Amino acid sequence: MKRQRKAVLEARAALLILAIGITPAGRRAAISTFGESIRISETATELPCRIVTGFRNLSPDRLDPTCPECI
Repeated sequence: MKRQRKAVLEARAALLILAIGITPAGRRAAISTFGESIRISETATELPCRIVTGFRNLSPDRLDPTCPECI
């Protein structure tokens, strides 16, 4: 019984992969999802650098309300 379920699930997965690869809409969706995951991972790796850069640019003068250039 367990083998049969596994075979059915594998067949369904294979059909889904074929449907995504064959149809233009499936290919577009897969490419879009892949591109989005790459963008998210790039943003996550850039975050620490942005935080450090932000702290470097933060000076006490920026908090001075009498300094119009700093606002």
